Amino acid sequence: MTIKNKKSKSSGGFTPLEINRKKLWMNIFFLFNKEWPERDKTNPSKFLTGFTLIEIIIVVAMIGLLAYLVMAPLASFKDQQTLQIETDKTLAFIAKTRSLTLASANDKQYGVRFLADRLIRFSGLTFSSSSPDNITLLINPTVSISNIALVGNGTDIIFDRLSGKISQNGVLTLSILSNANRVKIITILPVGVASAN
Repeated sequence: MTIKNKKSKSSGGFTPLEINRKKLWMNIFFLFNKEWPERDKTNPSKFLTGFTLIEIIIVVAMIGLLAYLVMAPLASFKDQQTLQIETDKTLAFIAKTRSLTLASANDKQYGVRFLADRLIRFSGLTFSSSSPDNITLLINPTVSISNIALVGNGTDIIFDRLSGKISQNGVLTLSILSNANRVKIITILPVGVASAN
């Protein structure tokens, strides 16, 4: 003989355990909301809950404003860092060219040609674009050498083999293409040493 376990049913067709769970969830909901949600008039078993369109629009607008407030300083910081890196690379390139000349590397003297998007190290007294000895340093595409003001209105500096001096001293201006107000000025002294502001 087998004994079947029958669930005791209370009113509404729920077992006592199911009724206790429902009461538990209702109590938890009441703790956080302090009032019951409204019921749908056409279907009393459904609660009217959700977000209105205006609430969603306000939240999206707030997220957009916060994103803008965070991203604007980050973009400015990135531009500043990029400009500083390119300035340091330019100074190092000029210093290396001067040291190669003072060391009479390959028994030659060297110079640098400045263009808007690159620097070219060349050997000899004049620049030749077809020389296999030329070494190019490309500038970051977001940065430009916007102003080249050397003595004699040229774009080349050539270092003296014995002293490392130049006769084409002057200034270069590196700037961010998207923000012309963010600039670095490189000064090249007659002794052949370059520095930035």
